[in-house]
Amino acid sequence: MRAGSAFRRCTRDRCRARVAASARACPKCGGHSISWAFVIDLTLPGSKRKQRFGSGFPTKAAALEAMNRLQAAVVDGTHVERSRRTLGAYLEDWLAARNDIRANTARDYSVSIHNHIGPRLGDVPLQAVDRLRIRGLYRQLAESGLVEKTVHNVHVCLRKALQDAVEDGLLRRNPAERAHAKPKDRPEMRTWSADELATFLAFTAAAFVAKPPAKRCLRGDPGRARSTMNAQLSEPPHFGQALAPPAPRDRQPRLVHRLNTDPALIASSP
Repeated sequence: MRAGSAFRRCTRDRCRARVAASARACPKCGGHSISWAFVIDLTLPGSKRKQRFGSGFPTKAAALEAMNRLQAAVVDGTHVERSRRTLGAYLEDWLAARNDIRANTARDYSVSIHNHIGPRLGDVPLQAVDRLRIRGLYRQLAESGLVEKTVHNVHVCLRKALQDAVEDGLLRRNPAERAHAKPKDRPEMRTWSADELATFLAFTAAAFVAKPPAKRCLRGDPGRARSTMNAQLSEPPHFGQALAPPAPRDRQPRLVHRLNTDPALIASSP
């Protein structure tokens, strides 16, 4: 890589003339608005010249520091050329070039780009897209009524597209990475503890003893009576509420077994 240089430069419009280090005013326009700038050639000696400029630095040291950072980025492969390409234009080209995905996936990506991403961030320059803008997009989508799973599908599409932009040298890093968490597939299930299960069984046994259900409808139709009995006990008690005194523990298993197996007990007259 060729060596660069730093110099003073007039910052007035339509002038931009170089100014000597000891001069107090621009020799071309007489203006006093002067700052430091640098110029560097990014190609190797013998290759076609590819100059890059930087300006607006208050001191020579600041200009040289910026020039050295640019040189280091070119050497380690992290340098990204400036581009005015918008996110919307890039996503259109990216989707058109993705011929390695299934038709359903391409359809989902098209919906995400044309219905959700494009109308909100399509005019933003690709290199100006950051994580803050992306999270703002997801917030707007959620506020518009989209469920969390749909918002995450939009995130998957945008993350893949921007990752390809990184690999193509259009972005230094992927701003969509970790911008949205994957939603849970199902709500967390809460199971009863052993004490809660014992309370429920005690309640059901006590309910049979305290109020035998629907005796009158059991005569001649035990199946219908058993359905009625199950319906009355279909809703478990709220834990913490007052329960009827349960039957003695040594009688509960025998009581439940007898109620389930002895039609004569259930069909007895009141």
